[in-house]
Amino acid sequence: MAWLTLSGSVPAPSLGAQREFTYSIGSRGAVEEEMASFAHKIAAIYADPRGWSLGGSVAFRAVTHGGDFTVWLATPDAMPSFGEDCSPQWDCRSGRNVIINEARWEKGSPKWPGALDDYRTMIVNHETGHWLGLDHATCPARGAPAPIMMQQSRGVDPCLPNPWPTRAERETVSRQLKITAQPAAARRFVVRRPGASLGTRRGKMMERSEPRMLMRTNKGE
Repeated sequence: MAWLTLSGSVPAPSLGAQREFTYSIGSRGAVEEEMASFAHKIAAIYADPRGWSLGGSVAFRAVTHGGDFTVWLATPDAMPSFGEDCSPQWDCRSGRNVIINEARWEKGSPKWPGALDDYRTMIVNHETGHWLGLDHATCPARGAPAPIMMQQSRGVDPCLPNPWPTRAERETVSRQLKITAQPAAARRFVVRRPGASLGTRRGKMMERSEPRMLMRTNKGE
């Protein structure tokens, strides 16, 4: 187990936020990923107004150790050490821990028909959504963007892949935190065409309105 001492330039949280959460970055197992790069990506996701920053209403501030929660990068064999709901195959959330499986971070999922960078954004937002109190969701309608709490690593059909919280999910968390979310910009979805590999941008750009979130309880990613 290792903790990352944050240094250098990382995206700063929004000024004037109504609520602040602190988080630390850790690794478990023989992680090969460059951890400073991982930390920078996490900070960028949390600072993005389309995500759980809710347009800047929530600030996520990185600290060296502890904090309100910890984002881990763990090898598949280390995943079960976080609890019985964490498997070597998927990412998970356990208590105050948001755990990203290094295999998923490096390779994505064959069920995800989009870019690898968007997949990384999706799994971080999904597991952080669990930490914020959300359960799993189902696809509300064919052709709609998938709720971020849908288990998109296991397939997105008949929805479209979506790495960001939907309007309904943002509103749910806003009510739970008793804050007012700022509107997010329209988002675009990169859908991989047949024959395109994960991590490429050879896809079709699509915009869709956001669906109403349907909640259900489930374990794992």
